[in-house]
Amino acid sequence: MENWKKIRSFSRAYEADLRKEILKNNNIAAVVLAKQDSAFLIGEFELYVEQQDFEAAGIVLQEFRGWTKVNSFPVLKPIKTVQEYLEKEQIEVFFTKNNQVDEYELYVKNDDAEKVFELINTFKPWVLLNSYETVTQAVYRVQQLAKYDIDSIIIKRRASDKHLINVDVLVKPAQYKLAVEVITEMVGWHFVEQYENKTDAFLSIKMLEKDGIDILTKFIVTPEDNLKHIELYTSFEKVEHCKELIEQKREWVELVRFEKLYQVEIVREILKQNNIKSVFINEKSSMFLLGEMPIYIEKKDFEKAKEYLDKWSEVLGGIDEESINIL
Repeated sequence: MENWKKIRSFSRAYEADLRKEILKNNNIAAVVLAKQDSAFLIGEFELYVEQQDFEAAGIVLQEFRGWTKVNSFPVLKPIKTVQEYLEKEQIEVFFTKNNQVDEYELYVKNDDAEKVFELINTFKPWVLLNSYETVTQAVYRVQQLAKYDIDSIIIKRRASDKHLINVDVLVKPAQYKLAVEVITEMVGWHFVEQYENKTDAFLSIKMLEKDGIDILTKFIVTPEDNLKHIELYTSFEKVEHCKELIEQKREWVELVRFEKLYQVEIVREILKQNNIKSVFINEKSSMFLLGEMPIYIEKKDFEKAKEYLDKWSEVLGGIDEESINIL
């Protein structure tokens, strides 16, 4: 990686990603390269910064050494609830607002991290209300619940390679029945469109959100728990505008597929720096970490994007020609 310098290695993905986020918040670009054994998911996670930022990055990381982020969410109350829970367990907690990504974050001492992850995976007496595939979808539900004075806790479930599996919304047992009614009735939301598969729905959601439109999804399943279709909802005054945008939506095409999250992050950053919009869909199985993550771009940018992929192929560990789409 020309002009990039390794600043530190870590044995766990979340430790490397925490430092990457800290540097990003201080306007220092960083990437994480996973040097893992593909069969056993063990190895090191290397943190790189540009050579010109190496000294500044070292100063920034020194201040945060010893802390691990254990939870984050755009809405304050669920995070404060988790903080209070951990403090009752005699765990030292560092709370902050990350203005870069507009989220509230909780950190604990590195030595307490494993214990904390176990605690937040078995919250008692809180019960699971529902799971969502994106933070945005969980935010809308939490906001709905708050209107009815229903408290909630948010837990982001991540795989060992740090990709987001789902976002769990938990409530107190006494409020569970009311909470189910609130999110089922879709109060204040109006139907826009339905899709037969996640890919088409996801691309429309990303397009609408880029235009500043809030979208809520509802997954309709069969009695056997198989996906039947996905419904999109928005506020009443935005319905017609949404339908117009969907009718004239940009033509998105698949550019390339990767199995490792760090490759997706690097490519998306490269595209962003060259003013190419992109989205990716996590198709990994949440149980076995199998599957691929395709990156989509607008059709008009396809040829230009392929040129950038060729230039960065070595940094990405080589790109299988079969993984690149052909138009």
